[in-house]
This record gives sequence, structure tokens and C-alpha cells, in this order.
Amino acid sequence: MEKDFAKEDENKIQWHQAFVGAMYCELGDDINSVEFNPEHSITRKPLQIDLLIVKKLTKNGVQAELSSSIGKMFSAYNIIEYKSPDDELGIDAFFQAYTYACYYKSSADRENERKDRDITVILVKQRYPLSLVRYLESRGCVLTEKFPGISAVSGSQFFKIVIFTTGRMSPENNMWLNALRGNLERENYGRLARESTRLKGKAAEYGEAVLSVVDKANFKQVQEWKEDEDMASLLYEARTQGIQQGMQQGIQQVAIGMLKANKLSINEIAMYSGLPVKEVEMLADELKNQR
Repeated sequence: MEKDFAKEDENKIQWHQAFVGAMYCELGDDINSVEFNPEHSITRKPLQIDLLIVKKLTKNGVQAELSSSIGKMFSAYNIIEYKSPDDELGIDAFFQAYTYACYYKSSADRENERKDRDITVILVKQRYPLSLVRYLESRGCVLTEKFPGISAVSGSQFFKIVIFTTGRMSPENNMWLNALRGNLERENYGRLARESTRLKGKAAEYGEAVLSVVDKANFKQVQEWKEDEDMASLLYEARTQGIQQGMQQGIQQVAIGMLKANKLSINEIAMYSGLPVKEVEMLADELKNQR
């Protein structure tokens, strides 16, 4: 009997997609100070980093200062390798991520444009990667926990190395990354749902992706929690807001299409799309800046 791969893929928990969403939400206001590049290709042939985060430069030409606990660990360029709860973060996975950093450094337009001191390799796993840590220590490296679940590796050559152990992270300060597991507590689930109702724009999309994966990974518990009236109301609000955000973005895309066609006035586009004239003007300005 042939295996139903489509059904198997459908039932698979999309941890990587949720991780990207969690990282986006964790950065909070810092997101405006970085370039956020999921599945960034570093060669002409398919070779993708799970997540590349590049610090933007301020108007003064210096790197933006980030305030979040994860942002404080960032260099100018950050190569991030995530392993789901079912995957192993071992020695070979470390060297794979390190290889990505080497490729990324060498793929710039100019010789030595990206300095090795400005690149950080960040390894992410729910559980503490003990075998990898023992290997690094055997090579003379020292791990220092800067924040709960966030450890810097000193003594390594060339690139900086940081390890995120999401299961050890603070549920209060790093709720999105800490939630990427199958044994989430009710209190932390409620905190995640409440916070998701406050997100706007792109963050709301990513927050919904995280919540969907957390629901699937904690299915039995979530079904029990949903029987509670307060929790059910909270989740309904979160889902409703996610739908509204999606509808709003769809309307904006329609308006952008009209602007690109260049056949209607701002007022006409506002009338047909239902958007305020001011919002259509802002979309028009954004299009001009992109050209």
C-alpha cells in the first residue's frame, strides 16, 4: 500500500514557520531596526538559512541599538539555525550552520565587505544541546548565560556563536520562543493568546502562525482549556483579529494594484477600496519610494 505523503505532510507540525513568527514577535519594536529575511538563499543554487537578520543603519550611519534580550545578542549579520523539538542540534548541525556563515561572508559584492567579527551564528533548540555543548567545551570554548536560555560561546574562532535554549527562556520576557513546545502550561498559553490580540500588521500574521502551531502541538490540553469560557472568549478575539488583519491587508493589496495601474485618482481608489484617502496617499508614497 502506497504511503499517503500528502496527508502525512498536512499533519506535520510546521515548527520552522512558527519559529520565524516567534522570532519576529520577540523582537517587538526592534523589528524596525533590522532586515528580517526568512529562508535566505546564500548561493545561486538552493542553500537556505532558516533565518537571516541584518541590523539596519541609523541616519548617522551606525548600527541600530536593539533593546530585546535576543536583540542584544545580535551582531550586524545573524545566521540563525532552528531545530524543531523532533530534530537534533548536534555537532554536525553546528558545522552546517557555521558553513552557512562562511558562505554568507564570502558571497558579498566586495572583498571582505562582511567582516567575520560582524557575523553571529545563532543555534536554536527547545532542549539544552548537551552533546554539542560538551564538544564545544572540549575545544576550549566557554558558555556564559547572558539571559535565561540565552548563552554566548566564547573562545570560538572567526564568528561569534550564541545558543538559544527556548525551553529555558523566560515565559514572561520570551513568551513566543518559549511557547514552541508540546508541553505548554495553561498560564503561558493564556499569556500568548492575550498578547496575540494586541499585535498589528505583519506581527499579527506571525503571531497567528505561532498560535496555530502551538494549538496543534498541545492539542489535547488546548481542547480542555477552550471549555473555559474566559479562554474561549480570548481565543475567539485573537482569531477574529487575525482574520480582520488579513482582510485589511487584502484590501490594501487591491488599492496598491490600482495605484500601479495608474488609471484612477487617489480619491477614486479610496472610494472603490473603502480605504481612507490618507491611507491611500501613504500607500502611494511607499510605492514611489520603492522605485
